[in-house]
Amino acid sequence: MRGVHIIIPVDKEQMIIKALENLNLKYEKMTCSETTLIMLSISDEHVETVVDAIRKIGVGTLYGSYQVYTLEFAAETTAPEVKPKTRRISREEILSDIWPQAEFNKNYIIATILASILATLGLLTDNIIITIASMIIAPFFGPIIGVSLGIVLNIRELRSESFKSEVVGLITSVLTGFFFSLMLPYSTPTSRILAVSYPTYIDIMFAITAGLAASISVISATPLSLVGVAIAASLVPPAVNIGIGMTFALRGEPLALSMILGSAQLLTINVLAINTMSLVFFWIVGIKPAESIRKEIMARKMAMRRLLGLTLVFMIVAAPILVNTINYYHEKSLESQMKNDIRKFIKTYYQDIVIINLDIAHDRIKNITYVYLDLGVRVISDDYRVIADEIAQIISMKYKTNVIVFMKLIIISREVSALTGF
Repeated sequence: MRGVHIIIPVDKEQMIIKALENLNLKYEKMTCSETTLIMLSISDEHVETVVDAIRKIGVGTLYGSYQVYTLEFAAETTAPEVKPKTRRISREEILSDIWPQAEFNKNYIIATILASILATLGLLTDNIIITIASMIIAPFFGPIIGVSLGIVLNIRELRSESFKSEVVGLITSVLTGFFFSLMLPYSTPTSRILAVSYPTYIDIMFAITAGLAASISVISATPLSLVGVAIAASLVPPAVNIGIGMTFALRGEPLALSMILGSAQLLTINVLAINTMSLVFFWIVGIKPAESIRKEIMARKMAMRRLLGLTLVFMIVAAPILVNTINYYHEKSLESQMKNDIRKFIKTYYQDIVIINLDIAHDRIKNITYVYLDLGVRVISDDYRVIADEIAQIISMKYKTNVIVFMKLIIISREVSALTGF
């Protein structure tokens, strides 16, 4: 529930009252010699309808002012006849929440550095708890959502300030990852570092979901710090990982270039995905500038052009990841089929043998398949030595690939049963 106070000159009173009555709103008013105070209470989702109506006739721009505040309880409320597209808080309340978080200041830089230090430690030590801690304090939620709001609402100041904060913050994270990892000379690539360095379509889906979750939290006044963790999870680790990769490059680490390029690709995709999805969502729920109809149309056209541009760039950057993901799952499917064929062959022709371990790695580019096979046998027999050649021949003929089989025979002790009586 929201309360709205409208303070206007006395000579504008009838014009404002007519606008409110056209919306079927009940109100109270107090008039003194020069000004009139109009008071009304409405539900959250109708605030923007009222604000737009009074702004279009000059309140807050040409004369007078208005205030929106939270009401704990109102005995009698009214609702405008114009229904909003969705239940959400007003545009002004959204801006009041996001704008302070999007500002570039000393606290923003300090929080970014601290979050980046924690993320660097988490990646280098493969510690998920430290990594999550970095996401909690990372301040990237405000800037990245501020860019989308600035585009939709055509607020140049918000858009430019948010973009500056976002770019400087990400560069700060990269540099922090670089300099801080220099202080840990014996570090090596961990599984978490490699996971960030080689993005898949799962990462794209995560960024898209984070963008939608962030947008929903903005319009519903959900605690922003909670959803900000998802945004930080998409931005902080890959940004820091670029810096770590730069450090590894100085040390001659063979994987350094892949780390830098893969992390940069993931970071770019996440930024584009979050901005694109939040921009689309804000568009769908009807967030628009509080301007005249002509300026509103111009703003929507501008937002549409920028949305199309973001979408195009996102698709171009994401295309290689999608292709690599398709190839990856194709290879895994092929490897699974090969495993089934090998199991079937062993079961059919060597029933006394137990498969202890079977791993297959298919290199699509070189068209080579590596088979790692551990077999359990009762005794070592010369008859078993041809198994590797037979498997290589079967896989090679069926799948048209070069096959190298690494086979190990392991002796299994005979079962001994004992009966103990008293």
